[in-house]
Amino acid sequence: MNTLVNSLGRRGVQLLNCLLWRMLLHIGRYDAVPGMADRNVTLIFLSSAGKVVATAVSVAANFEARRRGLLDREQLHPEEGLLLAPGGSIHTVGMRFGIDALFLDQHMEVLKCVHALRPWRAALAPLGTQYVLELAAGRLVETGVARGTRLFWLECRAAGVRE
Repeated sequence: MNTLVNSLGRRGVQLLNCLLWRMLLHIGRYDAVPGMADRNVTLIFLSSAGKVVATAVSVAANFEARRRGLLDREQLHPEEGLLLAPGGSIHTVGMRFGIDALFLDQHMEVLKCVHALRPWRAALAPLGTQYVLELAAGRLVETGVARGTRLFWLECRAAGVRE
């Protein structure tokens, strides 16, 4: 194994890691809406570089859940998040903490990144936004997610998401 890693180099290992995740996640379901069939679901999000973006993402797939969003939360754990489906422009009015936000197209490709959106602020969605992934502030810097990065999701377990 070490011989393979040495011969591939760092970039090769990243590409191999990404390929393995794609095979694991059966990535062919780009147009499937995460959590629409089962709204009480937790998702794991990975970047195209193979990095874990979030391990506990809840889905807000109806009007009431999207309206409430993260308002009833005191804070977000670094690997928690909320996926708004369908997504659009967002705000942090009434929130007690800042967030990072990813505006995603139908193929889960990042159209826009918003870093550390403070409470009582808003972020406009770019054209083509289908989903918004809200994460703990600073998570985008930690994971290196940027515009053009493609995210992949894995449905991991049922959760107690209130709708």
